[in-house]
This record gives sequence, C-alpha cells and structure tokens, in this order.
Amino acid sequence: MRAQGWASRTSMKDERYRLVARDKPGLLVAMMKALASGAYISFEGDLSQCRLAEISGASLNERESLKRNTLFPRQEFVVLPLEHDTIGPICEEVLPEGRIAHNICHVQIEKNGSLAFGAYDNFHPECIGVSGLVPRGLLEQLQSNGVLRSFRRCREASPMHVHDAIREAESLLPGEPAEDSPDPRWQAIIRLGEYIESDPEAVWEFIRQWGGHPQKDLRDAIATCLLEHLLEHHFATYFPRVEELALADPRFADTFQRCWRFGQADERGNAERFKRLKQRLRQQSGNGESVEHP
Repeated sequence: MRAQGWASRTSMKDERYRLVARDKPGLLVAMMKALASGAYISFEGDLSQCRLAEISGASLNERESLKRNTLFPRQEFVVLPLEHDTIGPICEEVLPEGRIAHNICHVQIEKNGSLAFGAYDNFHPECIGVSGLVPRGLLEQLQSNGVLRSFRRCREASPMHVHDAIREAESLLPGEPAEDSPDPRWQAIIRLGEYIESDPEAVWEFIRQWGGHPQKDLRDAIATCLLEHLLEHHFATYFPRVEELALADPRFADTFQRCWRFGQADERGNAERFKRLKQRLRQQSGNGESVEHP
C-alpha cells in the first residue's frame, strides 16, 4: 500500500523541494548530517535485519511530525534521536545489504518540531522532499556530486476540507478491492483519516455509514485507517457510540474486532473497556471468526 508521499504528508507552509535521488544511501547520509542535532529520524518497513531499537534513545512511538505512513499492512516502526554521534550507529544498521533501498519503506526526519525530510515508498521519485530547513545550496551540491538526479520547487497544494475528503472517498465506494496496490479507495480513506483530530464528528459519521458494509476489505480499511485512530484520539466521546453500534450490528462488530489499541484506547481503564467489548462480541457471535488484536 503506497504512502501518501511528501506533498500530502506535510502541512508545512515554508519553502520545500521535491527530489529525485540517484544515490539513495548518499542522500540519506547527507540529510542526516545536514539536520543532525536536536532532531529525530524515523524508519518504517521491514526492520528485522536492523538493530535500531538497541540504539540509545530509540522509541517505537510516533512523534508529532513523525507518523506511520503505511497503515495496512502494518509495518515495523522506530524513532531515533538524530545527533552527530548517532549517525554512525544508525548507518551501520540501515546501509548494509541495500536495506535502505529495499527493506525500509519510509524515512522521515523531524527538526525543530517539524518535518524536514521525507522519503517514502523506497525513495520513489514522486515521494522525496525537504523543507526550507535544507538549504538550496546543499541540494545544488548534491546534484553536482551525482547524489541527486534533480530537484524542483513544490507548489503549495490547495487546502482540502474534511467534507471534500468525504466526497472523494464516497465517490469510490464501495468499489472492489484493487488487484494491485495502491487501492484508490484505501488511499482516499487514509486521506480522510488526516481529519480525525480536527473533525472527529464528520469522520465518525463516515465510519458509521461504511463500517457495517458487507465487503470485508472495505471494513478492514475503515477499521485500520479510521476507527482505531478515532478511538486513539477521542476515546471518551466515541467509544460509547462504537459499543452501542457494535452490539447492534454484527458487521460493525467485526469492524471493531479488527482494530488495535493506540493512544487513549490503550490507557488504563480504557484498555479494559476495549478488551471487554471484544470479549462480549466474540461471545455474542459464537462463531470464532473474529481475530483478536491487542
């Protein structure tokens, strides 16, 4: 499932550039050196060959500007402090055997609390970008040295309202699962998920409408891209509504069963309510088809 890419991932309004890499490891090292000190870097993908979690300061939790990009299927994710003395240990884990180009899907660097560098979908040419924190002079040098094929200024995308995102998604639904990724329905639902924190009520109405649909693939998208993240950020407000609907609608119950616990849903008290509802729904269905997630 393709990530959203630089242009739609970042909400930064300062100057930024779209990059096309020739030397992917060289570009990563250059960005790390340019942005190190008071910064953080995240890696997402198959990290089984990397011992990144053993580096001092490593965390499996997202930061304000460093979020997961592939919501399904879920990838390994780690955030590390990016200082001049951590560049070496990080490179020792991600550069050998072409891991940065093949195993690791998404790399992001946060500097001064904002996204400064992002390379998504294995450094796809349409999905690499930098903010104004990376000087144009450095990009010119990297192009001259053969690290970059090219770079160009990005134009600011037109702002989208939550109801625009809903209309975009509904124009594609219910549809059929795409044989090849990315599935445009999933991508539209992921874009709608960007409004969970700011416009939860509109997103909930969308979840309520589509979360009980007969198509399992669509319910999976609703669960993993929207519902579990709505409960992550607005548990107290929406869990009672989720519980009521899940107990009344077996298909929506299955959608809830596909959700994992994050954020507020994993806090003491909330986690117990979450688990009790899953247990009650399994007992109510009596068929053992639902798969329990944490």
